[in-house]
Amino acid sequence: GQAPVVIGGQTFSAPQQLRNQFDFSFADVSWRWRKFFDGRALGLEVLAGLGNARLDLAVSSTAQQASESFSTQGPQAGAGLLWRLQPGTSLQARVSGFVSASGRGVNEAVRSELSLAQVLHENLGVRVGFSSWEVKGQGQDGISDFRLRFSGPSLMLEMNFRP
Repeated sequence: GQAPVVIGGQTFSAPQQLRNQFDFSFADVSWRWRKFFDGRALGLEVLAGLGNARLDLAVSSTAQQASESFSTQGPQAGAGLLWRLQPGTSLQARVSGFVSASGRGVNEAVRSELSLAQVLHENLGVRVGFSSWEVKGQGQDGISDFRLRFSGPSLMLEMNFRP
C-alpha cells in the first residue's frame, strides 16, 4: 500500500487526491572567485558560502488541509561560465547546490540558471533569466519526505563587496 502523507501534525491517508502549494525563497552570502581567459570575454566562476532556504508548504484534500513553514541554513557552492558582452554586462550559466543537516525542512537544493547580469553600481548588480530548482526534504522528523521541482523566470539582486 501507499504510505500516508504527514505534514503540520495531520495525516493524509491513501488513496486520495492531494493538492500541494508552496512558497520557496533562498538567500546566500558567498565568496566568489572569477578568472577570465584570452580576450577577457570568456570566464569561469566558483562560489562558496552559506545559504538560507525558506519553504512554506501546504497540502489539502477535499476533507482536510495542513501547512508548515521551514527555514534551514547550511553551506552552498556553485560553478559557472561567464561571457562578457560589454563592460558591466554578461551572459552567465551557473549550477549551485545547498545542503543542511537539519532534520526538518529543506536539506538539499540544486539550482541551474541562465541569466543576463548587469552591474548597476560598483557594489550592486541585477540578474534576469531562467532558473530550474530541485528542492528536497528527506529523513524528516515528524513529516513526510518531499521533493519539489520547479522552473521559471528569475530576478536576483546581487550585492558585491571587495576586501
